[in-house]
Amino acid sequence: MKTVTQYFTGMFLLIILIMGNPTIAQSNKQDLNSKTNDSANVFKIKSPNFKILFPEANSTIDASFNDLDSINNYNIPYFYKEQYLSAIIKQENDSIYFQPKMEKDIPVEVVYNDKTKVVNLVFVESPSAKYSKEYMFENNDKIHVEIPELYELLHITIAITRFNNDPNYDINPKNEINFMVNKKTEYHDKVINTFSKYKSHALITFLDKQFAEDFNRYHLFTANVYCLDIESNKVYKKDTYTSIWSGKTNFDELIPLIEDFYIQTGFKQFYSDNKEYYNKLITDYEERANVKNIHSWLNKVSGIKYNSFRYIISPLVFGGHKTQNFEQEDFNECLIFLPTFDYSKTFDSTLDKQKLLESIGVIFTEVDHNYVNPITEKYNSQIETSIKNLMDWNTKSNKGYYPTKIITFNEYLTHALFLLFAKENFEMKDFEEIKNFWIAQESDPNRRCFVKFKEFYNKFEENYFKQMTDNQSYNLEQGTLEILNWITDL
Repeated sequence: MKTVTQYFTGMFLLIILIMGNPTIAQSNKQDLNSKTNDSANVFKIKSPNFKILFPEANSTIDASFNDLDSINNYNIPYFYKEQYLSAIIKQENDSIYFQPKMEKDIPVEVVYNDKTKVVNLVFVESPSAKYSKEYMFENNDKIHVEIPELYELLHITIAITRFNNDPNYDINPKNEINFMVNKKTEYHDKVINTFSKYKSHALITFLDKQFAEDFNRYHLFTANVYCLDIESNKVYKKDTYTSIWSGKTNFDELIPLIEDFYIQTGFKQFYSDNKEYYNKLITDYEERANVKNIHSWLNKVSGIKYNSFRYIISPLVFGGHKTQNFEQEDFNECLIFLPTFDYSKTFDSTLDKQKLLESIGVIFTEVDHNYVNPITEKYNSQIETSIKNLMDWNTKSNKGYYPTKIITFNEYLTHALFLLFAKENFEMKDFEEIKNFWIAQESDPNRRCFVKFKEFYNKFEENYFKQMTDNQSYNLEQGTLEILNWITDL
């Protein structure tokens, strides 16, 4: 079975726990398009030469940044317990990180500048799904929009965490999770009024600890809770999904905490009382998001087709968007985790047209990672060499926002592709308005920080018109190569 993690990268997650007091640069994997986990934890290295010691295998690897390949990768063969394993070291601002191909916990020593740091490499299984024949038959050519019960429960618990609400929380000086929770609605106010008295519950404490250790676990838990369901107050794992997001979810610890919170708070009744509201959000999404048109257009320009789509939404989601896809035999499925439409304080079926178009843009730029990323992965080497200085394209990259060239390029491409879609599918007046808004938002050095986005999109659109003139149809892979050649020549 092939699985592809969108939003960050398709690699296995590696967690590095440092014993002692090393200097670590923690990367934020967000974009969110986007897939986890491109950089994991990063070692700062001051010398081009370093050693990696595998004590259990009595093995030592001499490594140097000077020996990296054309895309800054260094392959390490490693024999462990009668198995050949491998890891990859990649240079990131005089740093290294590991991308493993196994599921083991192995103590390793990293030696640099005459110093030795002992680390524990925790190798985690890649996300996977197992589809029955019945599932594939029943869900072929289907689009589902849902607000699952336990998914909503988890977002409610996140909304009341200390991590989300206390700006003085010493382990969260930036209070970044505020960007994940939509606090603008009456529903959020209802959640706070109903559940704040449970803020000391063990589930809340557990999540606070997880987010404090690694903020990106927000994506881990909000995705992997979709693997769970509940019946008669008992939480169980679904048969279909083993894991949706790379990382240690600690299901054995998480499930009893969810069960207790569910019972203690009377969550079943709360969810039932708000079911009409959830159904309105779902119906509005189904009727106005026009996702069939999005899928059809992306299939046409990319040649990539999916059998099933599941849109998992919550009125509490703000900035935490992500997507994942799975493939088994001839069946492909996309899971897309998104907010609802950007309503005002209350649900309003007369949603402002500009806000509707912006919401469609949010949907499109998450869905299209499932079409863009498989193409750009073919040209990773060219992307690495074409973009000479990442900071010239993404001025926040050094702070962990879209920290690599491939992730940044994918973001540029997904958002430029949305504007091409808008050009073909929106009225001209609406297109011009959304185009100006989108370019300003993406290019603003104080916001998205994709400072070359206007220039990028103009060239992308130019290539689009040239293709349409020559071929009467647009090919995304050809467009990707054309924009890469342009970047190379800059």
